[in-house]
Amino acid sequence: MEIIEIAGSDSFQVARDIWDPLFAATSPRFALISWKPPPSGHLKVNFDGSLPARGGSVGVAFVIRNHCSRLLAARGCHSFEDSNFGTALRATWEGLLYVRHVLDAGCIILEGDSVLLIKCLRKEGQGEVKHLLLEHIRRMLQKCHVAQVRHVFREANQAADWVVSFVAHHSGDFL
Repeated sequence: MEIIEIAGSDSFQVARDIWDPLFAATSPRFALISWKPPPSGHLKVNFDGSLPARGGSVGVAFVIRNHCSRLLAARGCHSFEDSNFGTALRATWEGLLYVRHVLDAGCIILEGDSVLLIKCLRKEGQGEVKHLLLEHIRRMLQKCHVAQVRHVFREANQAADWVVSFVAHHSGDFL
């Protein structure tokens, strides 16, 4: 398995996010963070959105891979969203739409690094966020045979991050 990144200097933060503050003090100095392929028969959709602080354009992207880590599709496109939540939501919708309607997959794992969006898709946390696209995504997920929604650290979402970064700094969309 490919190791994407080893977090060294900020391992306390990673450990605190994984476990809790009590265990973070005794955690190892390094944490390995990597992308894991989905189980056989499943497709994994990693998504990301980019809302640049200065320059560039707003972009959304997804990367779809199978259980052998084979790239099946990657898409990046410009968007007019005005928030980090909105870009992540749009990227999720684009990826899910592609995997359901183009690849006709029924066993899907969605992964992204937006904690808020993952909690909203799972209907966790305080207060419900109302958004038409969020409801549409939930309905599409209900029609799947198997659907999982997972949060991953940014380091394990680097393929989608690279695609969205490329789109945000170059003209044109791509598939």
